[in-house]
Order: sequence, then structure tokens, then C-alpha cells
Amino acid sequence: MTRLVVHAGMAKTGTTALQSFFTHNSEQLAEHGLTYCTGFRRRNHAELAVAFSSTVTPLTRREGVSGADSRPALRERLREIFGDPHAARSFLTSSEHLSTLVRDSADVADLADFLHSIYDEVVVLLVIRRADYWTPSAYVEAVKAGDRRPFDAGFIARRWFVLDHNDLFQRWGAAFGAESVHAVPFLESDKSDPLLLPARVLAAAGVPLGTIDEWPLPPRVANTSLSGYGTEVLRRFSKARENKDAPMAVMPKRGPIVETVRENWPGPPPLLTPEAAAELGRRRWVRTGIESTPYAGDSDDWQQWAAQPDAPTAPLSTAARRDVRRLLKLLRQKELVQPSFAGRVRRKLGLRPTR
Repeated sequence: MTRLVVHAGMAKTGTTALQSFFTHNSEQLAEHGLTYCTGFRRRNHAELAVAFSSTVTPLTRREGVSGADSRPALRERLREIFGDPHAARSFLTSSEHLSTLVRDSADVADLADFLHSIYDEVVVLLVIRRADYWTPSAYVEAVKAGDRRPFDAGFIARRWFVLDHNDLFQRWGAAFGAESVHAVPFLESDKSDPLLLPARVLAAAGVPLGTIDEWPLPPRVANTSLSGYGTEVLRRFSKARENKDAPMAVMPKRGPIVETVRENWPGPPPLLTPEAAAELGRRRWVRTGIESTPYAGDSDDWQQWAAQPDAPTAPLSTAARRDVRRLLKLLRQKELVQPSFAGRVRRKLGLRPTR
């Protein structure tokens, strides 16, 4: 019998660290009958999500998918990427993009049909973080990707596909079978011990608790975050984006731009805004009751998940024009923006010309 365990996200729940842990401990996983898939180009196995997403994004384009016509070829290539399903007892794949890109019920059903055509059994693991803690991190990632919209009620509404936990699990449960889809809690206290979350995820995959206590930890993976103020400097800069050739629309430039902001405007990350908190409360998306559903099992961690205090709130910072001007100057020095683009930014934001 062939078996695939799919860690499908969510994003911003320690996924990069998890994927690094899986890769670093591939031999230890194999000793417990679980082989981490290695045929993908990156550790986050993005191709799997891209091949079944009807949403076109810069990520899908980077993987060669710009519309429905280009998905079938990637799906066929996935069969080669997965290799021989009989080569091990169970395989493990991981992509946080599955929960964000594969949103529609029809897309999830297509993914389920495809995976079941290769493996006899497919188990899906979704790591769930409380929305009041998750959304500030998601806001920073959105701004890093070029989003110009504020952290308000609209930001919450646009992320219904991951914040409405009950709808999320109904979609995946309908496609894969409710008994094959499992929720795993992410606790804010997990940040204090790098083994807590991997142990919980692998336990849901069938590796007994306590097994990984002596497994080696991989080098820490840096995932560049931004301060609350730095995020607003970058967002105000992105507001002047007028075409697809602007810096934040070009993926190779994003990393250096974000790193420039991080170095020059350090500080604490943004907090949940009052507007976002009010929208989460109105939609009942903080304590969603997912811990009481069959998807959550009987883990005691869910009680702790629900009992976490409400996340603190604070309004967005207001980025000063002088700091936007400073960012423009720094990016020009690094040749990350052209003078013509810098001029458009200055005119749009009412900044004085630099000398």
C-alpha cells in the first residue's frame, strides 16, 4: 500500500523551519518509514500548489504557469517528480502554498484526484494558527510582495480562504475525505522550542511523540521580517508602483529591497490593527471552534490554542515622507530602481527632488 502525507500549510506557521527540519533529518524520517520528497526544485514543493491553482500570481508565473493551458504540462511533470510511489512505505511533501493558492473546491478536488491516482492513501495536515496572531505576520508578507493596501477590514475579508477554518476544512475534507484531513495547532509558545512544532506535525503523520527529541536541528533559516514602521515605509513606496516593471513586481529585486528596509528601519513587528481586530470579531474568525471538530482529534494542545490571550492591537504607523525619500536614495545607490522610476515615486508622493 502506498501512502502520501501532505503538509499543506498554513503559511506563517513555521513552514520554512519545518521544511528545513524535514530535509535535515531525511535519514531519521526514513528509519520511521517516512521519505521526504526530494524531486522538487525547492524545499517548499511549490510546483504542487501551482499545478492546481486557478489563481495566477507571480509565483505561478515563475513556475511557468500563466493560465489554464500551462497547468497540464506541470501536472504531468509532477508524476516524474514524485517518482516511484512503491520506493518507500510513506512519502512526505510540504508546501505552504497549497492552503493559499489552491482555494476553490474544484481545485482541491482536482488535487485530490491527481494524488489518489498515484497513491493508495493520502493524508493532509493543515497547521492552524490563531487569526489574531497570524494576520500581522501575513500583512508583512503581503507588503513584502508589493501589496499597497492597509491592514484593515478589507485585508481580513480577502483572506477568507484560510481564516474561516471551518470552511477551509470542509473544502479539504470534501475532496480527500474528512477522516484523512487533520488540523495541527500552532501555538505562539512554539517559538521558544524548535522541536515542539515538528514533533506535533510528525505525530499527526504517524511518528510517535518523543521520537524526535534527539534529532539534530538544522541551521536556523532566516526569514526576513520587518518592523511595523519599516513595513509602512515599504508600503508607501509601493503605492507609487504604476506598471509591472516596478521593483516590487520583479521577484529577483524583492529580497534586496526588503533587506534594505529591514537594515535601516529596525524595530518591533506590526500588531493587529483595531480595524482588523473588529473584522475578525465580527466574522468570528479568532476562536473558530475548530478545536472541537473531528479534524482536530483529541490533543490537549488545542485547549491551549483556544485559551491563548487576545493578541494586542495598535494602529498602523505613519511613514514619514523623508524616510520614503531615504529608501529611494538607498535603492538608487544599489541600482535596484532606475532614476525614471524614482522620479515617478517622488511626484506621486509629493516629495521634493533629490540633489
